[in-house]
Amino acid sequence: MTQRFGAARCALTLVAMALMSVDSIVGRAFFDKPLLGDDELVPMMSAVAVTMALAFCQMVRGHVIVPANVCPLHQPVESGARCQGDLVRHPSADCCCWPTARTTFELQTDFRIEEAGIVGVMEVNGAGKTTLFELVTGGNMPSAGRVGIGGHDIHQVRYAQRDRLALHYPQSYQLRSFRRTRPSFMLKRVHSDSALVHLFDGPQFNTQDGYIGFMLDFFRDLRAQGRVVVLCLHPNEPVHLDIMAEICERYIFVQKDAQGVSRLLFANSMQSLTEHAAVDHYLGALSPRRSLQTSPPERVPS
Repeated sequence: MTQRFGAARCALTLVAMALMSVDSIVGRAFFDKPLLGDDELVPMMSAVAVTMALAFCQMVRGHVIVPANVCPLHQPVESGARCQGDLVRHPSADCCCWPTARTTFELQTDFRIEEAGIVGVMEVNGAGKTTLFELVTGGNMPSAGRVGIGGHDIHQVRYAQRDRLALHYPQSYQLRSFRRTRPSFMLKRVHSDSALVHLFDGPQFNTQDGYIGFMLDFFRDLRAQGRVVVLCLHPNEPVHLDIMAEICERYIFVQKDAQGVSRLLFANSMQSLTEHAAVDHYLGALSPRRSLQTSPPERVPS
């Protein structure tokens, strides 16, 4: 409510500015009596209007930054100017921000993977698997806690070097961008030739070609190199569960609890994972438990 009230006051201020400008122009043109102080009042009221509207813009669209256009400069001079601007702009954005109207998503988890391996992930649609992957790769910022990979807090690593710690292979329609809260030069460097964690989000496995075998060999090679491989599938055929059972060494299931908070369920085998009621319900007819219950009894030869 406060943000909308500020936006309404901004609109009234802009209307007052327009009327004042019209009055000054008419007075100057026809009566030789311009409005005194209009040259100073218009810039001041513009700044006040922008300030009052920022809270509403923050609530609707996130942080809004308006850069000033300047004439072309030599590259060293322009780089220095941008650096000075970042030093002023980013601390101001961190200190002068308004909360959103309500929390639309909440993910709570705490886990550790100490050694190389292949982890299978399944989720109820909309439970937060993509957000989890974005947190691991540093694309999204957690409201609390930290994400450590190879001894580094990934959100303290330079943006262009985060894929040297964790690399996300997303589905094409899941690409999202997030604001950067700090300039890159204020963050840490990492010395790694390739990612330590590889997250594969829904690769398309077709039983009619050799792509499955190629990808499974690729996962095993990454594991042999000491990497952590995270494979997320949305099983809609028995072969998808067979692939996960063959290649994965541990499992994570992402679900929402009764309060709508996303949480992670862990298991060391496909069998122990499907023993949970939430996973069994998610898999439906594909659940190994249901397959055993509906399979016909074997005939004993007479």
